[in-house]
Amino acid sequence: MITSNQIYHGRFTDPEGTHYTGDILIVNDQETRHGNGKDVYNDSDNSVYVGSFQNDQKHGYGNFMSNEIDYSGDYKNNLKEGDGCLIFNDHDLFVTYVGQFFSDHLQGVGTMRYRDGSNYEGGWAKGKRDGKGVFTFSRARIKDSSGHSDASILLDRFSGSWSDNKKHGLGTLFFRNGAYLEGEWHNDKIKSGTLTFNSNHPKFLSCQNYICDLEENHFPLINPKILSNNHYKITYRNSPIKFYKSRNGIYSGYLKYDQRHGFGT
Repeated sequence: MITSNQIYHGRFTDPEGTHYTGDILIVNDQETRHGNGKDVYNDSDNSVYVGSFQNDQKHGYGNFMSNEIDYSGDYKNNLKEGDGCLIFNDHDLFVTYVGQFFSDHLQGVGTMRYRDGSNYEGGWAKGKRDGKGVFTFSRARIKDSSGHSDASILLDRFSGSWSDNKKHGLGTLFFRNGAYLEGEWHNDKIKSGTLTFNSNHPKFLSCQNYICDLEENHFPLINPKILSNNHYKITYRNSPIKFYKSRNGIYSGYLKYDQRHGFGT
């Protein structure tokens, strides 16, 4: 005869229709999952969990599989918590996440691989990029003022601070042709900083157009300074004056719709 607080191997079906096979502990005359076992859920996602249980909850290491996700990692009180690997089987944006979890959220340090081939490695908070991290772009292109993608100017990576999935704080945006934009970011947009680029690159003869289109905003450019024979520095600040580098030199003055407009030299 099986008594309370005794563990035995068996099977039962709970009130939700989940079929359990594994270690069972009798508590107050009720069968509970406790130890190693397998849950086959009564749902349309073909959900299955194989792993450790404690007091009728997923607790310890386990594997959860369904049509939507596969998860292998640590659980605490029925929630993903600790280290784990999450595979998104049917998601428009995500592919895999490997890293830390807390209270069923992506939280701590981890690496996310996205459907388009880009990836992010760094801090997370409640499922969003947060803290220090590096986002490496895949096929991200900067659009020109007519809305067409420029295949020769590709984003490489952003390294810096994040908050709520957005670039926020100090960081640097790198381009694959060697240019980089370094400064302070606010809600995914550059607030102040320095753009360094190679003036020999033909697509950067009007580089500020591309930066503005990239951030979906028009930022003032001031104080272009020659760094070397082939490199220039442009500083973003809160000013109505913009600078435009043309084939004949640098234009200093006002711009409207990325064209010279009003007073200028």
